[in-house]
Amino acid sequence: MIFWIVVVLLAGGLGVAMARPLLKGGASAAAPRGAYDAQVYRDQLAEIGRDRERGVLSDDQAAAARLEVERRLLAASSGDAPGAAARPGGAAPLLAAGIALAAPVLALLLYAQLGRPGVPGQPFAQRMEQRGTAVGQAGQPNAVPDAHPAGSGAAESMQSLTDRLAKRLEANPGDPEGWSLLARSYQQLERHRDAVAALERAVALTRRDPQLVAALAEARIMAADGTVPPQARAEFEEVLKQQPKDARARFYVAVAEAQAGKMKQGLDLLVALARDTPPDAPYLPMLRERIASMAGEMKQDPARVLADLPRPVAGAAPQAAPPPQATAQAPSPQGAVAPERRPTAADVAAAQNMSAGDRQQMIRGMVDGLAARLDSEPGDVEGWLRLIRAYKVLGEDAKAAEAASKAAVANPAARPRIVETARQLGVGVASAAPAPAPPPPAPPAPLDAAAIRAATAARDVAAFRRRLDGNPNDREALFQVGLAEAATGNRIGAAELWGRLLGQFDPGSPEFAALRERLDALKQGG
Repeated sequence: MIFWIVVVLLAGGLGVAMARPLLKGGASAAAPRGAYDAQVYRDQLAEIGRDRERGVLSDDQAAAARLEVERRLLAASSGDAPGAAARPGGAAPLLAAGIALAAPVLALLLYAQLGRPGVPGQPFAQRMEQRGTAVGQAGQPNAVPDAHPAGSGAAESMQSLTDRLAKRLEANPGDPEGWSLLARSYQQLERHRDAVAALERAVALTRRDPQLVAALAEARIMAADGTVPPQARAEFEEVLKQQPKDARARFYVAVAEAQAGKMKQGLDLLVALARDTPPDAPYLPMLRERIASMAGEMKQDPARVLADLPRPVAGAAPQAAPPPQATAQAPSPQGAVAPERRPTAADVAAAQNMSAGDRQQMIRGMVDGLAARLDSEPGDVEGWLRLIRAYKVLGEDAKAAEAASKAAVANPAARPRIVETARQLGVGVASAAPAPAPPPPAPPAPLDAAAIRAATAARDVAAFRRRLDGNPNDREALFQVGLAEAATGNRIGAAELWGRLLGQFDPGSPEFAALRERLDALKQGG
């Protein structure tokens, strides 16, 4: 009832406000206008008098101008007389009354037709709660039309929005915030390589903003399945030059050191980070566990290493990695480097609620997956190093040694690095099998006079050069290399080789005579 009373009062006030100008009529506006005109004309008369005195106007001109202004002043003054102003006509009050009544009536009719007067009042929080319930029941009868069901529908919606954002940025590529948002969308869709490309655009547009550079480096780690690639490390080091206390950059640089086999340097960096970390930091528990794991791998006492470090405040929510923007690429609390797939934030949270046996089984599955992948991709040196450390953490030294040996055999160029990492972990590496002895050189083919005169050049001159390096008196090699030098125009080199060959023949032999003929022809330019 109160609602309707307020509505009637507001509608009535609106009608009165609309009718009031009609009731006042035109007289109220006419009088002020006539008075204003009269004052203007009086000023003009005074101005004419001043112009006459200064000589600007002649007597006749002044009289004519004064006469015209006086006529206008008289007309304006007569308009101000009582009864001269227009009064409201007889229709004006009726029109005003009609508007005053019609406005509220029309408003009430429209509300009754379009509004919902029977709906009770409802607080905003309650409306939002009901909307959330409707969204959760999408797909059921009476579900709200714009609710997005969980699962594939939401993923498709996210994909569609991401594609639209990408198309918009193609038309407007100079928007760094847009590229950053696109990168986050790609990460939600686990399109990490696309996220890297988007962040590269954002970094370039912001003149390498440190926060975006750090986000780009972390995206590279996600695209590399948790490994810190050299480019990501360089970008984190770039961030540290501007922000030496950036926890995220310090953490991943330490991880990169450990992944490169420099366990001591990596541990020292993590310890330094822990010393600068406040006790209420959510990532401190993970950081301490990581330090303890690395200390155990290096045969150090974890309790002694952790003794002087800050202890986490009870009740602090654990976080997977130090930086505020850290994602799920941080190592697992047990220190085993993730194999085929890095643990997500959900994996880490679930692992904390697992029993010891379930947690060990989860780690075992990840390690076995990494080992299976390396059997088909033996050239992944970083993967082998992670597998060696994982076996060491699990206490399976024999498997760690076997993995180290396989890695060294499959990657001979990286053997020193693999051996050094295994040594720091206390893992032995089998010595490389001795290279098979090269087969004995084939005996030189006989070089007779017919072969010298035929002078048939060999196809593989490089093989004869190698033979000559091993045996400077190889007759066939001396002759064939001499032929090659003569063919390239190096007559002096050919004559030197054939001269050495000539000294090996008996001066009365047919071979000596044939080679002498070839030397004479060479000197004559043949």
